[in-house]
This record gives sequence, C-alpha cells and structure tokens, in this order.
Amino acid sequence: MRVETRHRRPAPPLYTRALALRERVLGPEHPQTAGSLNNLAINHYYQNDLPTAERLMIQALRIRTARLGPDHPDTQGSRQSLAVIQQRLAGASPQPPSDPTEALAPLIAAIAAIAAGDEEQRPAVEQSLAELEGQGWMLRGPVARIWQGERDHDTLVEGLDAQDTLLVERILALIDKAQKKPNAPFAWLRNLFRQ
Repeated sequence: MRVETRHRRPAPPLYTRALALRERVLGPEHPQTAGSLNNLAINHYYQNDLPTAERLMIQALRIRTARLGPDHPDTQGSRQSLAVIQQRLAGASPQPPSDPTEALAPLIAAIAAIAAGDEEQRPAVEQSLAELEGQGWMLRGPVARIWQGERDHDTLVEGLDAQDTLLVERILALIDKAQKKPNAPFAWLRNLFRQ
C-alpha cells in the first residue's frame, strides 16, 4: 500500500486560530466549525495524540450529524475517522489504516463536497492532493475533472492503477448518492452559493 504512516507536523497555531475564528463568527455548532474540528482531529491522529483526536472527532461528528444529517458525506467521513481513532485507542489497530478508502475517507468526503459547491476546504484538499501525488498517488487530475463536472467513470480512471481507481470510484459514489436523494444533502449548499 502507498498510504504513508509518517507523522504529520503539529497543527500550526493558524489552524487553532482558524477554529477559534469559526467558533466566534459562525458559532460552535456550524458545519464549517465541525470541518475545522475534523481537520484538527486528523492532525492529532497522525501525531499519535489519540485522546485529543477522539475528543475533537466526536465533537465534529456530533455537529455534522445534527446539522448535516447522518447520511451526508462529511458526516460519514467523520464517523469513519472516529471508528479508526477508536480502534487504535483500543489497541485493535496498531498503525494508521492501510486501506486507502478508510485512510482517506475525510479527504474523499471533502472532494465530494467541493464537487457539490462547498469550496471551503478546497485549498486544504488541493494541498493534500499535491502531497499524495508526491507519494505516488495520481488523483489530482481526475479530481480536477470531477470538480469541473466530469462524471464518466472510464474517462476519469483511464491510466490509473487499482488504488487510484478505487478512490475515484468512492468519490463518484458519494456524489451519486448525494444527488439521488430527494432532499440531497448538498441542495441547501448549492442554493447558498447561488444567492
């Protein structure tokens, strides 16, 4: 597997300040505040600060479930991340996950959210994609085409290996699931950006 288990650098004060700013401006229960909590939790996870990661992820999941619903891709990503954190806390998983869809669940959910019009996490996602490309992943091109509206499976996975293809398929599945719901979780978001 190519998912690296290296330790991430500690969250810079900027991330902590961004969380504080979102809590003050948007409120502690806002979905974007939950996004900041989620990102900090993942950072603490990769630093092996599992208790802090768990506490932050529980808070992010609670907000996302209440505000976005249990089936929203962001909520699902937080739920999956929390399960991974809790497995490591219980000693069931000694290392960060090696299954790319599990290890990258929050990134996959963020990519799907951006495809639906939520640009908030785009800079962080683009940076993550660049880092992954440096590790041998080839997702930046297909993700850029997804964000431009491309949904043809064969076009998006042409030339990709099995792992990259699996991740692109997961992204497409999340987008498809969100679009098929009568009250799609992204509908409110699309309307917000159109105003």
